[in-house]
Amino acid sequence: MSAYREVVPSLVARAGAGRRRTMIAAVIGNTLEWYDFVVYAFLAGTIAKLFFPAGNDTASLLLTLATFGVGFVMRPLGAVVLGSLADRAGRKPALLITIVLMGLGTAMIGFAPTYAAAGWVAPLVIVTARLIQGFSAGGELGSATSFMMENSPPDRRGLGASWQQASQAATLVVCSLVGVAVTGLIPVQDLEAWGWRVPFFIGRLSADRSAYARPQHRNVGCRAVQHGGADCGIHRTSAGRAWRTLSHQRAVDRNVAGLQRRGHDLRRICAVHCDMADR
Repeated sequence: MSAYREVVPSLVARAGAGRRRTMIAAVIGNTLEWYDFVVYAFLAGTIAKLFFPAGNDTASLLLTLATFGVGFVMRPLGAVVLGSLADRAGRKPALLITIVLMGLGTAMIGFAPTYAAAGWVAPLVIVTARLIQGFSAGGELGSATSFMMENSPPDRRGLGASWQQASQAATLVVCSLVGVAVTGLIPVQDLEAWGWRVPFFIGRLSADRSAYARPQHRNVGCRAVQHGGADCGIHRTSAGRAWRTLSHQRAVDRNVAGLQRRGHDLRRICAVHCDMADR
């Protein structure tokens, strides 16, 4: 019994530290993901001149904003498709797909030729990129919220899920600062020549960083089981770890029963086994 009393607290501490690192990475990744989706709106005036020249500034701006709205059309489809994938394969694969798609859409906008250089192909590229970004954003919202909640302690899951909205608010602040810096520091002629692309290149590099960080996340799934009337989130293996499912779950059940008989707190037991299952 003394051995258990020495080992379990250290494992619980390691599990808590792992959850905190995962949450920080998830919040940063979510902020960068929404940056790619929103930054377009802060450069709408310049994009209107370069990609939607309608002979009237107001008409051009309305076309640009309509293209921004096209992304919202794809969000329900992305939510259903990627949300279903997250339930079947785990949160990590779905979140990795969202950041790759968002980075692809951002790169398409950043490297898109203007209307003067490519004619009607230019606005077509922008619309296609916004459709891809909208699909990605739809999958990001539900999957990231579930991911944050499931990686929070059982008594703080509401707080964990709230970081979804907090990270979106942080995105607006970051996009505002980037927009002010680009439009205020770069002369208008240079802004229309190349400066408007800088925020999208920043977003593309951020997407690469997020894509690198997200495979390191804990792959906690959505299944919950009950032991002794208390809820406990148990690891849901991804497709790549399917071979471990049966033997690992039996070992978990045996260890949980043994630790309960020794009087250990059930929530700590769950935290330990969730952490060990992801290693």
